[in-house]
Amino acid sequence: MRYPDVYSEDETLDRALDGMPIARFGDGELSLALGGDCIFQDRNAVLSRELRKMLQRPRHNLLICIPNIEAPTKRSWKKYGEQRFRGLYTDGPYGSAFITRPDSAPWIDRPDYWEKMRGLWRGKDVVLVKGTEVSLRESQLDDARSVRVVTGPGKNAFTDIDRIDWEIGTPTGPVILCLGPTATILAWRLSRRNVRGIDLGHVGLYMRHVGAYAIKPEDLASPAYVEQLRDLHARQKWGHHGASHAPEILAFAHSQGMQTVLDYGCGEGTLARAVPTLKVQTYDPGVPHKDGIAKPADLIVATDVLEHVEPDKLNAVLRHIWLLAGKGAFLSISCQPARELLPDGRNAHLSIHTPECWLEKLETYGWGLYRFDYHKGLRAWLTK
Repeated sequence: MRYPDVYSEDETLDRALDGMPIARFGDGELSLALGGDCIFQDRNAVLSRELRKMLQRPRHNLLICIPNIEAPTKRSWKKYGEQRFRGLYTDGPYGSAFITRPDSAPWIDRPDYWEKMRGLWRGKDVVLVKGTEVSLRESQLDDARSVRVVTGPGKNAFTDIDRIDWEIGTPTGPVILCLGPTATILAWRLSRRNVRGIDLGHVGLYMRHVGAYAIKPEDLASPAYVEQLRDLHARQKWGHHGASHAPEILAFAHSQGMQTVLDYGCGEGTLARAVPTLKVQTYDPGVPHKDGIAKPADLIVATDVLEHVEPDKLNAVLRHIWLLAGKGAFLSISCQPARELLPDGRNAHLSIHTPECWLEKLETYGWGLYRFDYHKGLRAWLTK
């Protein structure tokens, strides 16, 4: 069986705007359907059966969405076209599960698309079903006519699905579902009583960082430079000082209520082990397997990174950090030449500026300067 036809992300959103309820199957839901588990839900035999039934017995009044594997930039999505998953699908057509995933479909990260998305609740009486503040927040629905919130557990919400379903009731307006795999099942249940459920996952997170995914990898580092960085990482121990900044990063994060960190330009990734109380993601275009798409976090940390950025890419990198940051950033920047040379003979520090010049650059992005010092260059604690 070939992979089913899947609407594009814009076509899927247009159908939702026309009134079609939406249920999304991402990697977590497909894993659960085959008896596995995911971050937000432990394996559950009843949930697994219901998810398989949804895929194999689609309803006329509910658009099931699956990964659009012909489109994404992330290679990991290709596995969902393998035979073990294809056995879950019918002929389709399906909607795209990437309707809210610019990390996998970066072409949707554009102002007109997110403006269309707001049309799902603009001027309407909305029920928002959520488990945490990660996704949509009431403040993001400020153009709805009214908002009623139903809250479920952040993890394993399926155990509480009957209570959540009862609290939703039978509203006449849309029900925005941001509750992991339980949202997928709720959309199915609601469609059986002609209530319009719209499963939007982490849409709120991505809408708070509009534009971050529109920045392409080649905007941040040229392919030739990436190859040089990879050569350096392969030949020598390079980029292993992240952990040395752990005390000030921990203190800053705790003082600002920051729980998630993106180690931007992570090198060997030593920071993650040094701050166990924080959830740390890593990103580095010069390190294989850490060169994927950077994801938003409360705190962006870039230590001994910005001085290595190509001068013509610096503005894009600074904008990228600004867009990815939820609450703030910690930057440690050297302001003098490095002892190392690149394979092409250039000094490894490509962007050398005075601390005052760096602060002036940062100010143009709207950062609040929480604190700074001149320790072997510039260290800056920044807030939004």
